[in-house]
Amino acid sequence: MAKPLAVFSSLWKGIPLIYSGQELPNNKRLLFFDKDEILWSSLISLHDFYKSLLTFRNYNSPSISSDESSIVYFTSNSVEHHVLSFVRKVGSLQVLVIINFSEYDLSDIKIELGNDVGVYRELFTEISIEFSEKYHHFSLRAWGYQVWYK
Repeated sequence: MAKPLAVFSSLWKGIPLIYSGQELPNNKRLLFFDKDEILWSSLISLHDFYKSLLTFRNYNSPSISSDESSIVYFTSNSVEHHVLSFVRKVGSLQVLVIINFSEYDLSDIKIELGNDVGVYRELFTEISIEFSEKYHHFSLRAWGYQVWYK
């Protein structure tokens, strides 16, 4: 669940907290009052994921990090007991975030886009799709996520 939570905390309101070793990932509980070495010799398997996510956030920093100038709202979807979907808007940037917080692969997730139609690009796959109607259908793998922006 680390990746979907990272997507949420990076693109929702506020500033994400990144821990040392999180990009490894560090699979052990860190000690708070003792020195706890991080073994950097292992493969840094989440490096590309965090680089894409945080570069997007940094590149769009005025849009993403300024809570005063951005509008953030939940958008309804057909599987709200498993899927969290929200939109973040500021100026010309619009970001649609869809996160599957379940262990199930989900298909035909109907998400209401309202008037937010247009050509969107997915952050991690770089696929572009035109959303031309009020509703669009998505599929997400277990613990999956998609970040669409225009």
